[in-house]
Amino acid sequence: MESKQKKTSGFVKTGLSVSILLLAAALVFFILQRGTVSLACLIAASVLCVVFLILFLVGRKKPAEKKAEPKAEPKPEPEAEPAKEETPVEEAEEETADEAGSEPEEGAEAGASEEGVGLKESLAIASHAHRTEKVSKAYIANYLRSVYPDNVELNERVNETTTGLPLADTHYVKDKKGKKTCFVYVYEIEGAMMLLLKTKDPLGKEMKKEHESVRRSAFPKAKDAWYSVVVDDSLTNAQVEDMLDRTIALYSGEPVPEKAPAEGIGLKESLDIAAHAHRIEELSKQAIATYLRKVYPDKVELNERDHFTKTGLPLADTHYVTDKDGKSVCFVYVYETEGAMMLLLKTKDPLGNEFKREHGSVVRRSAFPKAKDAWYSVVVDDSLSNGQLEDMIDRTIALYTGEPVPKKTKHIVAPIHTVAHVTVAEAKAMVTDEQAEDAIEEAVTEHTGKKGIINVDTLSNTFDEGDTVTVEKLKEKKLIQPSIGQVKLLARGTLNKVLHIELQDFSLEAVKMVIATGGTVKHV
Repeated sequence: MESKQKKTSGFVKTGLSVSILLLAAALVFFILQRGTVSLACLIAASVLCVVFLILFLVGRKKPAEKKAEPKAEPKPEPEAEPAKEETPVEEAEEETADEAGSEPEEGAEAGASEEGVGLKESLAIASHAHRTEKVSKAYIANYLRSVYPDNVELNERVNETTTGLPLADTHYVKDKKGKKTCFVYVYEIEGAMMLLLKTKDPLGKEMKKEHESVRRSAFPKAKDAWYSVVVDDSLTNAQVEDMLDRTIALYSGEPVPEKAPAEGIGLKESLDIAAHAHRIEELSKQAIATYLRKVYPDKVELNERDHFTKTGLPLADTHYVTDKDGKSVCFVYVYETEGAMMLLLKTKDPLGNEFKREHGSVVRRSAFPKAKDAWYSVVVDDSLSNGQLEDMIDRTIALYTGEPVPKKTKHIVAPIHTVAHVTVAEAKAMVTDEQAEDAIEEAVTEHTGKKGIINVDTLSNTFDEGDTVTVEKLKEKKLIQPSIGQVKLLARGTLNKVLHIELQDFSLEAVKMVIATGGTVKHV
């Protein structure tokens, strides 16, 4: 057989060589004597050359393909899932578990395997996580015991093995056929918490999208996917319970149980959390009142009060909104204690739960004040921007007025700490663009006349403390020509007094200088 193939290959090579020579001869014949005969010879030689070239290429490809074909290997038998646990927990948890895979790329195929993060890495992340709201192995076990007395079997254990390695509680759920499945490992290390949830990928991926602290886990090895959940401040206790509920429902085949709304956090506890919260962006009762006054001049009634009562207890500003029926409703308590800020927003549960999902542990259901509608505590820390706080206030007001959230450019802005004199560079460092824009009072009228400019240092050298600067006064002091009808204020030099500017235009740097020294700016 092999000899026959070699003979065929030799014939094709010889034929290809001869056809190439014939093609060359036919081409020369056609060039020397153009005619019908020479053209026919050229075409025939070309066809012959192409045929032998194809035969040659096909002959080369077949042996190559045959050589490259690997021997078929027997397919591995699928790994059978044990009835109870894939790996004995004590043995599995004493492994090093150093392997930590990477997350799948976005757009990867639905069934693609994900190695996931290793146990050791998950525990290391959990050990550095910050958690304000208390949660523990005992908390999880008590929750499961109270909600699932018949469906869940608890296995509570000490926190560490005899070798010092972390040891998890392992809890089991019964399916409709009575089969037990270990659905969660609960680790507790120095107050930190980490859960491994056994779930199928559609649900696990949903949880990943909902919570940043959820990752695919490489441990333990199993047919179903396991997900690591680091219980930090981005997760509320209710959200942890929800993930447990949905995982149990996956295996039990029963719906997630409906639960009564939580009683909520007390006022004293909310204020204590706010007192220890870190906040870079300054905020105050006054700033919130100013925001409400500007955006809702007709809808909101303000009640600004001292920070403390005579007995030293915290005292909140209480602001009211006029609802669809014309009734006045107190929708917010604003507390300010030693620079810390905490709000109580009166809202209905669907909206309050939205706030909780959006802002994690800074939003909690409040037990105070007692009311038909739900109240939510909002601790104003660095995880919450002024714009986000503004959005929650707007949506709460819209809930009672029935009107859409207003489109606006004004924001809750911290008050400026004024100084006696300021340069352009100092003002830029002291005052943000947002604060400068917010400080401009709008009272625009029609403008006539030529446009002119004036610099801040010129006003500082010409006007007295507390003076109001207008186009007319600039003309009186002969700082602009009589034909000028519109003036723009520009930043330059130093400003060392309080001035009240009422002009047609300003640079933001000039506005910053004016408000940094305690002055005001009005756009006329």
